[in-house]
Amino acid sequence: MLQQIAADNQVIIGGSLYSDSIGDEDSEAPTYLDMLLHNSRTISNALSKTKVKESIDQPTSSESPLAKILVFIGAGFLIVIGLFVSKRFS
Repeated sequence: MLQQIAADNQVIIGGSLYSDSIGDEDSEAPTYLDMLLHNSRTISNALSKTKVKESIDQPTSSESPLAKILVFIGAGFLIVIGLFVSKRFS
């Protein structure tokens, strides 16, 4: 059904996500963290139409300094929002 909806609307399906459970031991997402990383990479790849590097822990020399700054700003923004929400609803 999903393939038909995509074809009818001339869109491309960007990949498969793990929704409410992790995969088995041999899958790309045997742990919760692996599931989050897999889903993040899949969404990023689909939106940017480029391949996100496999390891976020090993930056390549081709990474732009601006990209690194934007990642840190984004992470900081999410932390601030999380703190605000947690204080507001506690």
